[in-house]
Amino acid sequence: MQRAKIDIQKVLPNEGQIEGLPRNPRLIKDEKFRKLCRSIQSLPEMTESRDILVYPYQDNYVVIGGNMRLQAYKAHRKRILNTS
Repeated sequence: MQRAKIDIQKVLPNEGQIEGLPRNPRLIKDEKFRKLCRSIQSLPEMTESRDILVYPYQDNYVVIGGNMRLQAYKAHRKRILNTS
């Protein structure tokens, strides 16, 4: 697996765009989302040790692991993601 830093605008949630890969079935509710956001803020080093897994798709990337973290990063206006 290759690590890269990617502009968050190029990273899409998994909505079933890739044939053979079902859309992400998980939803995150208010309190769990706030807890995830707090965790990301209080432990920023975790963003370095736990990449979002992406798959190239057209001119972008689709998340195959880390859809909830992607939402939290976008909420905190993070611009660059560590990906694998």
